Amino acid sequence: MSRSGQAFGTALWFALVGHGRNRLALVLALGFMPLWIWLMRLCTMEADMRFKVPASGGDLVANSNHVSQLVGAMNAVTFLIGFTMFMSTFKSVELDRRLVLAGYPRTQLLLAKVVALQLIAALVATYAVAILGFWWPVRHWWALVLAVFAAANVYGGLGILLGSLLRRELEGMFIMIMASIIDLGVQNPTMNPLSDQALLPFLPLYGPMQASFTAGFAPATASRYLLPSALWFVLTTTAGLAVFWFRTRAYPRTRAAGRPRTSEAACHGIDAVPVRRPRSHH
Repeated sequence: MSRSGQAFGTALWFALVGHGRNRLALVLALGFMPLWIWLMRLCTMEADMRFKVPASGGDLVANSNHVSQLVGAMNAVTFLIGFTMFMSTFKSVELDRRLVLAGYPRTQLLLAKVVALQLIAALVATYAVAILGFWWPVRHWWALVLAVFAAANVYGGLGILLGSLLRRELEGMFIMIMASIIDLGVQNPTMNPLSDQALLPFLPLYGPMQASFTAGFAPATASRYLLPSALWFVLTTTAGLAVFWFRTRAYPRTRAAGRPRTSEAACHGIDAVPVRRPRSHH
């Protein structure tokens, strides 16, 4: 294996191990997600509803209980993946910076973060759709997995961006929760059955929601609607990785012109100051 491939494999392994040690994320995935979907099932009435889905060519008729479960699953997945990627990026900033300054290739570190996101998003999306399939028959199972996977990628990229930019955990958590609530709330057919507002197509999850509605309730799929979500993922991930690249750039070799650094001072990151010796009186 080449040196770059070995560096990538090592970085990917440590990225996955870091995600696996996030116990809160594991609890949310194994406990919160099925609980949230079950609460949506418990609290929503069983009735057929008609709502607009442009991806299906018009209106769809579906069980309102099933619709609420699907929206709840999307909400849980986007928050979980966004939170996981935010915490992973936020906590590893200093370590990654030290690795880069020590000579570790930045490209392999960045690529490992993206690949780890893809693997985790695929796993969580499959798990979420499996829970939905336990409660009601999904018409196009793999198309729904792909739609949920695309939504997870969008908020995973947002988590990488926020983790690279923000300095405190509370800020990232608040932005992630509010973004997911607003994004999905205005697209929830039980709250907004018209779905004809002009700004909706510009929302990050518009494409995944359209694709998920058609995959769950329509005769045909609409995977082409996932292309805008791919653009959102590329933009947020690229912006986050660009911030990481900028913050891990090489520092200047000379800290101050004309002031040498001793080896001990260099270890502590301070400049050496010449010390005057006392004059001898002999």
